[in-house]
Order: sequence, then structure tokens, then C-alpha cells
Amino acid sequence: METKTVHQPLHAAIRARLDPEYVETHDSILQYVPCIENAPWDPISRLQSSPTAHCSIKEVDVGSARDINVGNTQLRVFTPHGAPPTGGWPVLVWLHGGGWVMGGLNSENGFLRHVCKCEETMNSFRNVD
Repeated sequence: METKTVHQPLHAAIRARLDPEYVETHDSILQYVPCIENAPWDPISRLQSSPTAHCSIKEVDVGSARDINVGNTQLRVFTPHGAPPTGGWPVLVWLHGGGWVMGGLNSENGFLRHVCKCEETMNSFRNVD
């Protein structure tokens, strides 16, 4: 049987104050994630998946997701299903806050796909007579 090292235990004084679903996720996954803030920085860390990726929002289907390069900057464009509203789709520009140290283009896909899906849903309500 594999023995896992607990890197981030929950203090007993706060455990009872937390949402039980969070505690379950923490106990099964998060407590075993090493604190990356203590590790020496390595450029390859930008390309690795986040150790907490299985705790992020699951990706939903959107009309399209495409990558484009503008100079040396990568952009990912999510577009909802269906015809755009009059005047086109609204735009949200999300700048990843990793400071070119950790994470990257894939870091927030789950969240951003949900934002796109929400706009798609709102547009369908706008088009109802």
C-alpha cells in the first residue's frame, strides 16, 4: 500500500468551520499537493498541469475553442454555439495571472468555458419572442 505524504494538513480548529464537501476534497487530494511556493523555480513548471487541476471546474462543450498567436503571445478564443447576437458576441479578455511563472494557456479552461456557455444561454433567452 502506498503511503502518501501530507504536505498541507487542515488545522483541527478550522476543520469544523469548513464546507464538508471542501474538507472531503482537501482530505482526498489537496493535502497531498506539495507547496510549490517552497520549490526552486524551473521554467518547465509553466508547461506542467496544475496539481490541483482535478479540483477545477470541469470543461463544458462550447461552439468552438481555437488558439491563435499574436506575435509571441498565445490567445485562446472560446465562441458559444449558435448564431451571434446582433452586433456580435461580447468579449471577455482574461489575462492569466501566473506572472509567466506557473500555469499557462490551459490553466482556466474550465472556468472560461463556463463563462462562454453562460453567454450562450443568455443569448438564447434574448432571442425568445
